[in-house]
Amino acid sequence: MAYKKIDMRFFDYNWNTKEINDSEFTQGNEYKELNRKDGFEMLHYINSLAKIWGWQTDNLSSFRHLEGIIRNEVPENIHTRADILKWIQDNYTNI
Repeated sequence: MAYKKIDMRFFDYNWNTKEINDSEFTQGNEYKELNRKDGFEMLHYINSLAKIWGWQTDNLSSFRHLEGIIRNEVPENIHTRADILKWIQDNYTNI
């Protein structure tokens, strides 16, 4: 299952940027900063993490929980996608 705009927990995202595609992500951009207010970036990042972790679930609550962690719990001084992933892995055993 892919997490979609309509599924998202928060409604204050900016949707004025271009949609992200997988080729941009696999070319090293996963180490760039994540704009937590950009809807397309958040959707892509959440779906990318679900893919990395092998989520085979249609449990919408897991995706929304992950979105909440990224928005509300990861410290604001952590900006890159790689560092956010590391923080989540260091602080959560199960999502």
